[in-house]
Amino acid sequence: MAHKQLRANDRYTINKLLEAGTNQAEIARILGVAASTISKEIKRNIAPDFKGVYNHLVANKLSSDRRIGSTSTPSLYQITKEVEVEIIEKLKKHSSPNVISGELKLKKSILISKNTIYRYINLDRKQGGKLYLDLPHAGKPYRTKSDASAVKIPGHIDLTVEIKIWLTGTTV
Repeated sequence: MAHKQLRANDRYTINKLLEAGTNQAEIARILGVAASTISKEIKRNIAPDFKGVYNHLVANKLSSDRRIGSTSTPSLYQITKEVEVEIIEKLKKHSSPNVISGELKLKKSILISKNTIYRYINLDRKQGGKLYLDLPHAGKPYRTKSDASAVKIPGHIDLTVEIKIWLTGTTV
C-alpha cells in the first residue's frame, strides 16, 4: 500500500467512524491506508486533557504543530565552530560530505549526517560563500553516460547492431 499522509478530511472521517463504533481496520479499509496508519494517528493525536478520546480538530492542530517543528534548520545548529572548522578543513582536501560525516563519527565521535553537511554548504552558497567549490565535483552534478555522448568513429562496426542481427537472425 502506498504511503499516504492523512489530511483534515481524513481525520474528520476517522473521528466520525470512531464515534460510530467502527474498528480501526475497517476505518483503514475505508480510507485506503494501512491499519497501522490509523493506529499511529490515534495514538499520536489524542490530547492528554481529552482522556483518550480522539478529536479531529485537536488531531489537526497536533499534527500541524509537529510538522512546523520538524524543519531541517535545527540540524544546522549542531554544527558548532569546532565542527565547522573540521568540515571546512576536509572540504579543502576535496572530501565528500559522506566521507566527512564518516570521519567525524569515527575520529571525533560527532554524529552529523552527510545531508546536514550538504545543507550547510548550500546555506553558505546562498549567503555568497564558496564552500561548494571545494566539493569533489565543485558542486556540479555528476554526468551520466548516454548514447548521445558516445563518439562515433568512422569505419568502426557498431557491435550492438551486429549482436541484435545475430540474435534475431535478420539482416540489415
